[in-house]
Amino acid sequence: KLLAGQLSPSAGTFELGHNVTRGYYAQHQLEALDPRHTVLESMDVVATEQTRLLVRSVLGAMLFSGEDAVRSKVAVLSGGEKARLALARLLLAPVPLLLMDEPTNPLDLDSRERLEDALDAYEGTLVLVSHDRWFMNSVCDHVVLVNDGAVRLMPGTYDEVMALEAQPAVTAEPEPPPESDPRRDKKRQEAEARQRAYRATKALRDEVARLEATIATLEGRQAAVDAALADPVTYADPRRAQELSMERPGLQQQLAEAYARWEAASLSIEEATARELAR
Repeated sequence: KLLAGQLSPSAGTFELGHNVTRGYYAQHQLEALDPRHTVLESMDVVATEQTRLLVRSVLGAMLFSGEDAVRSKVAVLSGGEKARLALARLLLAPVPLLLMDEPTNPLDLDSRERLEDALDAYEGTLVLVSHDRWFMNSVCDHVVLVNDGAVRLMPGTYDEVMALEAQPAVTAEPEPPPESDPRRDKKRQEAEARQRAYRATKALRDEVARLEATIATLEGRQAAVDAALADPVTYADPRRAQELSMERPGLQQQLAEAYARWEAASLSIEEATARELAR
C-alpha cells in the first residue's frame, strides 16, 4: 500500500524512479467497477488510443470471449469474473511498475494460468504479495525477506530462497570436529539423510504446493457459487443461474480429483523420506 500510494510512511520517505508510473491491483478495487457498464465498456474506460485495439485480445486472454461475455453487465458478474475484469483493465495499461495484492484469491484454475501467462510476458517490474506458493514460484525470480527490522532482496524462486534460508549458517572459521564423537557423527548422518530426502522429494513437494493452491482456488469458487445459488437475486437472470447450477458438479469433481492427487503425492513424500532416512 505504501508503494501504491495508498498509505503515507509513518517514518522515512520513498520515491519512485524517474517517469515511473504504477498499476495497482487489490481485491477491494472490484468495488470500483461500475455495475452499469458492460465488460467491454469497462475496458473502454481505461483504454487509450494505443491500446484500444488490444481490448478484445486482453479480454480473451482473461476468458471473456464471445459477444455474450463482453456484453454482460458488470452487475451480474461473479466475484471471480469481476477479478478477471479488473486484472484485464490493469494489464491493458502499459505501466512499468505493477503492484498486485493476492491476485489469485478469487480466480479459478484456468484464470490463474492465464494470469501467469500474461505476467510471464510482462516486461516491467512486478511486486507481488501472495500466499499462493505455486503462483509465486511460477512468476517471481526474487523474494523480499522482511525480518527483524531489515529488508533483504534475495534472487531465486520462493522455494529456492526458503531452502537457502533453512540451511544452517556457516562460520568464517569453523572449528575442526573432534577425531571421534559418535553423537556428532550420528547428527551429521541424520542431516545428510534429511538433505537427500529434501532433494529426492522436491518435485513431489512442488506438486503438493501446486495442488494445495488449486484446491484453495476450487474451494473458493465453490463457496462463491454456493453463495450465488443461495441468493434469490441470482434467479433474476435465468441464464446466469443455469450456468452456476451446471458449474457446481464440475467443481465437486475437480476437487475430488485434486484431493486424490494431493493424498497420493503426500504419501509418496512420506515413503521417499522414510527410505532416505533408513539408508
